[in-house]
Amino acid sequence: MNRARVPRNTVRIAQSASLWLIAWVLAAFGLGVETHAQEADLRGNETACLSGWATCRKELLTPAQLSVVQQADLRRNETACLSGWATCRKELLTPTQLSVVQQANLRRNETACLSGWATCRKELLTPAQLSVVQQADLRRNETACLSGWATCRTEALTSEQFSAVRQADLRRNETACLSGWVSCRDDLLTSAQRTAARQADLKRNERACFSGWVSCREDLLSPSQLASVAQSDSRRNEFACLSGWVSCRKDVLSTTQLAAVVRSDLRRNETACLEGWASCDLTPLTVTQAAAVEASRLRRNYFTCLYELSSCDEKSLSPQQVAELTQVFNATASAEQPTSGACAENGSCYGDLSTLTGRPKTVSVSGYYRKDGTYVRGHYRSPPRGR
Repeated sequence: MNRARVPRNTVRIAQSASLWLIAWVLAAFGLGVETHAQEADLRGNETACLSGWATCRKELLTPAQLSVVQQADLRRNETACLSGWATCRKELLTPTQLSVVQQANLRRNETACLSGWATCRKELLTPAQLSVVQQADLRRNETACLSGWATCRTEALTSEQFSAVRQADLRRNETACLSGWVSCRDDLLTSAQRTAARQADLKRNERACFSGWVSCREDLLSPSQLASVAQSDSRRNEFACLSGWVSCRKDVLSTTQLAAVVRSDLRRNETACLEGWASCDLTPLTVTQAAAVEASRLRRNYFTCLYELSSCDEKSLSPQQVAELTQVFNATASAEQPTSGACAENGSCYGDLSTLTGRPKTVSVSGYYRKDGTYVRGHYRSPPRGR
């Protein structure tokens, strides 16, 4: 069956029409996107202008939008003027608005004057307001004088106020003397007050001596107080010696106290040796204590070798410990080797170099409990020699 042949010109025309249609659609879509973006920019600019932002471009506004923005600017300026802000432009106010703003400024100035603020301008006050402000100033000055503040002006006080301030000064001075403050003026005290202040000084000195403070003056103590202070010093020194403090003075200890201190020193030294501390002195240890210290050292060395630390001493390991370590290194290794970067419970990671063998740690050891109940955390170790 013969098929109808389409002329080549017709095909080319159809292809050209399709290309033009595609181009027109793309152009229309691009124009729509560009138009939408322009509309968004215009809306954003209108918002900026209505808010009074510095990014506003008024040349992009329509006449209607410009009118609305100008009204918003005037309202913002009115608010700034009523609030007394530096951005106020009074030349933009109407006569009515200017009158209201002036009244607001006068009220703010009256408040500042009544509060004693530095912004007060008394020349703007009415006679009635000035009288009220002067009374407020006098009350503030009276409070300052009664409180002993440096802003007090005694020349502004009445006779009654001056007398009350004088009594307040004397009461404050009495409190300072009773408290032992440096502001105390002994010449302003009465005989009874001076006696009471002297007794307070003696009690404070007694407390200082009992506490061992450097402010103690033993020449002010009575014989009975001096004996009590000596006993307190002896108790403090005994406690310091029992605690191993450097402030200990063994030369003032009694025979009984010295014996107790020696026993305390021996117990501290035994603990230091058992823990492997640098302050350990093996000389005063008994045979039993020395054996316990050696056993403790061997246990510490075992765990040091188990974690392959550089301080491990292989020569100090017993045959049983060597066998146990060999069993741990060989029997608990994971069959499947993890990928590089994996880390175990104790923080060691696959591929880390062993500080003991110098070889990479590629054998995973799972956590396990020893016979004595001690838990050994999972870790990585280097493979045994010969592998």
